[in-house]
Parts: sequence; structure tokens; C-alpha cells
Amino acid sequence: MNTCPILAVLPMASGRPAPMRANPGTTADRPVVGFEPARRQHLHPPRHQNLIELGREAAGKDHREAQMILNHKAAIELLVEQAEDIGLNSFTFFNLHALLSENLLADPSESGRLRQRIVEVSGTVFHPLDIPQQIDRYFRMILDKADAIEDPFEQAFFIMAHIPYLQPFVDVNKRVSRLGANIPLIRRNLCPLSFIDVP
Repeated sequence: MNTCPILAVLPMASGRPAPMRANPGTTADRPVVGFEPARRQHLHPPRHQNLIELGREAAGKDHREAQMILNHKAAIELLVEQAEDIGLNSFTFFNLHALLSENLLADPSESGRLRQRIVEVSGTVFHPLDIPQQIDRYFRMILDKADAIEDPFEQAFFIMAHIPYLQPFVDVNKRVSRLGANIPLIRRNLCPLSFIDVP
């Protein structure tokens, strides 16, 4: 179980996060109290809190945004609840992509799989690889290289830089990389990276 208080922001499948403690041997050797209600509301506006905790969408808000938030919740729950089983491997990343892209892709069959078609990165002149065999080879190479790195922070930034550059999925690459970057941190019981107001 990860003991970082940041993970307490999202309720787990049971509806409430488990009590957490700081890492033994650190200066924070006391129990972690968690977030106060005011702090939690700051991190998640009431419309997001209702969506995350109760599954209720706010009236008049974009359904796609609500789907993205629920997908993030499911993917974070996977990382936290399966911390012993996740790794820097294709199985974990395919599952992350499937959860993050659920009900968001034009072709649902592309969810949780490497792309088989050409994609463009809007607003840039960058053209990602377009040959499926190369995408597969380089995707596995990135994961193998990341897994060989000993430092969890270096692993995290390696994943966060290389996955979006390769663009192995038809969409949701940056979201997959940001959550995937937390795998080495969660596995070593370190606080995960947190992004606020990131597109």
C-alpha cells in the first residue's frame, strides 16, 4: 500500500481511502492526517468532487470532460490498488491506456492497443513514426530502458518524455505518460507526481 497523502485525494473503490502513514525512517514518521475538507475542495471543485465521489456529472458541463475525470480516477485506482503488480511493461501501459481512453476514442477498438495508423500532433511540424512494427519495437525499447534505470525519479521523467515523443497510441499519450511516470514512484512508496491545470 502506498503511504503518500496525495493519494488520499481520490476515494478508492470502497468509497474512502485507507488511513495512511508516512514512510518509516523519514522526518515525517507520524501518521498522516490527510486533507482537510477546505483543501480537498480547492484541489477538486464541488462539481469534480461530486463526480469523483458520487459519479454525478454537473448539469451543463461537458460530458467529455466528465469522462476524462472518471477515466483518471479508474486509472489511478489501478495504480494504487495493484501497486505490487504494475510495472514498466506493455501490459500495464495497455491497461492504463484502455482506462484513460474509455469512451473517448472515435474507434473504441483502438483503446488499450498500439496504434496502427498515422497520427499528427496538432500545432507542430512533428511527424511521429507511422510504421506499426517500428512503433511496437520502440515502445518496448522505451519500457525496457526505463525498467533498467535504477533511480525512480529518472525512470519517471524518462517515461514522461519518451512516451509522448513516440506517440504509440492514437490519442491520450500524454495522459498515459503522466500516470505511467508514477509507476516507479508508487512501487517505491514515494509520493506520485501531481499535475494541476495540465492539458
